[in-house]
Amino acid sequence: MNKVIAVLVICIVVAGCMDQSYDAEEPLPQGEYDQEEKEEYSMTDILYEFAPYTPVQVTITGTKMSYPFNPDNIGQVALTPEQKRAVTEHGFVVTSSWYTQFHDLYSDCKEGNIPIFVTTDSVLHTYHILYDYTLRVLEVEHFAADLLALTRDMADISWEYYSETGDEAAFRNTAYFCVAGTLLDETFTMPSDVQDMVHQEILLIESHEGVVPSPIFGYNEDYSQYVPRGHYTRSDTLKKYFKAMMWYGRMMFRLKSQQETKQALYIVKAVRDTGTLELWDRIYEPTIFFVGKTDDLNMYEYDALSREIYGEEFTLSDLQDTERLEQFITKAREYRDPRITSTWVKDTQDTVEETKGFRFMGQRFIPDSYMFQQLVYDKVGTASNPRLFPKGLDVMAVL
Repeated sequence: MNKVIAVLVICIVVAGCMDQSYDAEEPLPQGEYDQEEKEEYSMTDILYEFAPYTPVQVTITGTKMSYPFNPDNIGQVALTPEQKRAVTEHGFVVTSSWYTQFHDLYSDCKEGNIPIFVTTDSVLHTYHILYDYTLRVLEVEHFAADLLALTRDMADISWEYYSETGDEAAFRNTAYFCVAGTLLDETFTMPSDVQDMVHQEILLIESHEGVVPSPIFGYNEDYSQYVPRGHYTRSDTLKKYFKAMMWYGRMMFRLKSQQETKQALYIVKAVRDTGTLELWDRIYEPTIFFVGKTDDLNMYEYDALSREIYGEEFTLSDLQDTERLEQFITKAREYRDPRITSTWVKDTQDTVEETKGFRFMGQRFIPDSYMFQQLVYDKVGTASNPRLFPKGLDVMAVL
């Protein structure tokens, strides 16, 4: 936030009328759901909720409080005659400010003995700063190392599966994990057979190519998305972590493809066989509190469905059964659709078909991304005049 709107100071000065009373007769919602609603949620939804919160009923006694307008306070800040007139007529005015942080504004008000009106956006901004710092520490001190260890285990066992079966799906999985391994550590070792495919992907990622076909998956990928941003520009560790997580979060194993779905099932089996679910969850679960659950079908959902279709302990030979693979795909299609499209799709009519499936570390459902998606083509505009890009103010307009 480059500027803090000076409306804060004006609200402080004029102390606009603010009703702080509560109706003690009206109970707050308790977050109860009827049985039908409960049955719509899976165990995964119950165990892994975004910032779970249950409202607590509060009874506040006392009389209403209000803060009457005091025109004498206007002299405490520099305002033009027109601005003063706006304050007198409307109770507030919006002006530019040199402040870069809410804290600086509040400190000046405190020193100047000016009453402070704390707005909700300042609290949200403070939360964001704490969130960003906490996440950064976790990523550097824990997640990056865990992700590399997980990637190494998954690459090794994927190659074992290929060596045993000769299955192209296991071969491409090996390359898939070796890409992430190389992004995390340039010295990451890999089988020579997959090196060429891996290096082609790395070249596209590092050169930030636009939308071109992926050498491993064949479908189009937007390689411009792999440019580190935000706090991920602060160190080499964070840059590497960002690229690897972006790879895991964007590359999908689509239900429309038998081979890609088989790849996803190989991954589920690999996590079981290596006992790395706890390691995977150590990265995935803590971030749910900060940024929510994955928008894609995830490890838990595919693991549960694979047990239903293939049994508790399915083998590599079981995965060669095309009939059961089709049963799995049919059942998985009944699961929730992705609500955010983060992948380039040529025909928007086929968005779900092109994007529904499994991601190893799926990107999260974020409200502002959902808002943006509802305000571009094919939701807004026509084929001849589509609205292809949202604007930053769209989110504020929706809110």
